[in-house]
Amino acid sequence: MNVYRRNFVQFRLFVLIAVALELLWQPSVAAAASPSKLVIGYASTTPRLMPLWIARDQGFFAKYGIESEPVLLRSGATLVTGMASGDVQIGRTAGAAVLSAVAAGHDIKMLATFSSRNSYDVVVRPNIKRPEDLRGKKLAINSVGGGT
Repeated sequence: MNVYRRNFVQFRLFVLIAVALELLWQPSVAAAASPSKLVIGYASTTPRLMPLWIARDQGFFAKYGIESEPVLLRSGATLVTGMASGDVQIGRTAGAAVLSAVAAGHDIKMLATFSSRNSYDVVVRPNIKRPEDLRGKKLAINSVGGGT
C-alpha cells in the first residue's frame, strides 16, 4: 500500500471516529464508566466497508470508550428508517435513500463517504462495443430507487 493510499485510509478512519464521538458526546454522560454503544448500519457488504472493519479490529472505537456494533440492514431504506428512529447512529448507504428521507422531513445528514469514485461496472452482451451501442436497449437495475 503506497503512502498516499495509507494516509487516505487513516484520514477516513479519523473522520469516522470523529463523527462517532460527536454524535455520542454528552457532557452529563461523559464521566459514565460504561462504554457508549454505537450501532453502525450498512446496506450492502462491499470492500468499501474496510475502514469500518479495520477501525473496529484495531480498537479505534474501544480506545475512546465506544462499543461499536456493525449491523447489516438489507436496504438503504431500512437503514435510513433505523437512523430516523434512533436505533442506528451512523449508516453507510447510497444517497438516494438519504435524500428520500430528508424530502420526507427527517433530520438526517450525509457527511462523508468511504470512497471517492464510482466503481460499478455495466455488463453487456459481446456485440455491444461502445456506449453508443446501448442506445435503444433495455438496462436491468438492482432495485428501483437503489443507489446503483
